Amino acid sequence: KYDAQSREYNCVFSSSTVNLKDLPAEGVVNPIRTSTVFGKSVILLPKNIDATVQVHTAFGSTVLPDGTQAPNFGDTLVRTKPGSTGNPKVRMEVNTVFGQTVLVTE
Repeated sequence: KYDAQSREYNCVFSSSTVNLKDLPAEGVVNPIRTSTVFGKSVILLPKNIDATVQVHTAFGSTVLPDGTQAPNFGDTLVRTKPGSTGNPKVRMEVNTVFGQTVLVTE
């Protein structure tokens, strides 16, 4: 669950679900960071969220909201609402090292 006081979510040697579906319409403290190391994380986002997601992957797998996979090594910048202009409501940083992160909009 989103908590403005704790904007970092970590998963190390385990699996986790980060439920951000209740992000407020205003007042999101940016950026929101997630890190998955030797584990699996599923990040749930609101369906109509306008966010930029900076993905950093090293020897892992990051599945983007559209179902495609980011490169197994390197950085990727994704906009969850393609074609959006202006500043996104949310900025996220997703780090995956020797693990898997799956971004889901629902």
